[in-house]
Amino acid sequence: MHQLFNLSQLFIIFLGVAWCCDSCSGQEKTYSAREVKRFFYQLEKRFDKEQDARILLIKHQFKLPKDPKKHGRHRERENELAKKVIELDKSNIEWLKETIEKYSFPSFSSLGGDAAKKFSTMIIHADQDPEFQKSCLEKICDENLEWPDSYSNLLRLRILTVSPESLSPEELKRMSEEQAEQIARMKKELQIQSNQLKQRQQSNNQK
Repeated sequence: MHQLFNLSQLFIIFLGVAWCCDSCSGQEKTYSAREVKRFFYQLEKRFDKEQDARILLIKHQFKLPKDPKKHGRHRERENELAKKVIELDKSNIEWLKETIEKYSFPSFSSLGGDAAKKFSTMIIHADQDPEFQKSCLEKICDENLEWPDSYSNLLRLRILTVSPESLSPEELKRMSEEQAEQIARMKKELQIQSNQLKQRQQSNNQK
């Protein structure tokens, strides 16, 4: 069981360092310990559920039955698992939007490394709403929120890979040669994995 939150995170947010600035009024906000605890609980719970669903789907994809007669049921189960992942992602998008609207976008320091990874991973998986991903990218790039460049690079890479048309020319210009090479390596690795999976499936069919 992961630790839901620690005292330093609670202290930071409770004092208003995390989500303390109202973009409209400029007035400080503070949140109760209950609100903070609930946020970290929801973040942990939602992240674990979507990760478990993805792992289950991936494991199933690598377990193609040797009997061709069972392939139809195998695909049906795969579709069921994929549908579950999509449903969880959709629910997480709604929760993320509600959370950001209520508290504003959190700074990196307010979350802490572990929670920041979970929070950003859920945004990266929000492929159903590219516009939302773009809005989050703008926030993560905000120097005042102190998110490391690695997070904006990962999200930009995800958007470019899944829905490149949603990136503006300005965002595309931010892609350095290093990032372009990273994309090329990623595509190459994905192709290798895809070929390996096909070979494994063909080998299973021949047995």
